[in-house]
Amino acid sequence: MDGIDDRGLAHAWQDAKAFILERAPLVAQVERLARLRRHDPTEWAREGVTALAGQVRADWQPPLAVALLQGGPDSADAAGPVGARLIEQEPCEEAEWFADRVAAQAVAWPDPSVLVAVPDARAAGLSLEEYSAFNVPPGGEVLYAQWYAELRSPDAAFAVAGLIDLTGDEPPEISGPLTPSEAGPLGRFLRGHPDRRRRPLDRWSGWLVTERWPDLAAGG
Repeated sequence: MDGIDDRGLAHAWQDAKAFILERAPLVAQVERLARLRRHDPTEWAREGVTALAGQVRADWQPPLAVALLQGGPDSADAAGPVGARLIEQEPCEEAEWFADRVAAQAVAWPDPSVLVAVPDARAAGLSLEEYSAFNVPPGGEVLYAQWYAELRSPDAAFAVAGLIDLTGDEPPEISGPLTPSEAGPLGRFLRGHPDRRRRPLDRWSGWLVTERWPDLAAGG
């Protein structure tokens, strides 16, 4: 590093960190959500969905789908940290492909959970499955997103979905739950995970459990 003036790097890093957190509200919540996953799963879902809504609302139009994937510690170190990964949809990636990409990454994570927001452009004639920023018709504005929360752990196993209204003032209005027939590809985000069979859905949280989704009922 000789000859390099790095006196401004600390300030630059703070600016970069502030930008990252402004653009990704979920990033600021990861540690708290990791604790809530174990100690208060219902609150994990509520706070996670609120952060998801802020993430989508902070994005440009048309927004991108986003997923926060979390998993428990490896069995060899039960007291170890919970892993987390924030995954954004590519502008040309359809939502169905994005769901499959997240599911492929989730397979190796024990006791997984996922928080997801998928922009909903069905009013513009675009199905939830084929949504991508590149597929939105010219001049089209995405006014809603669907959210999804699924947790498979020793503490709770549930799945629930709902809507995020992107049309009003901050904070975005969150509603739900959706019926399984309204939920499109959302159940695909943990598709194929072995813990779907090991930890079947229950009614621990008091939220609607989407037991009838085909890939959930089949265990992935």
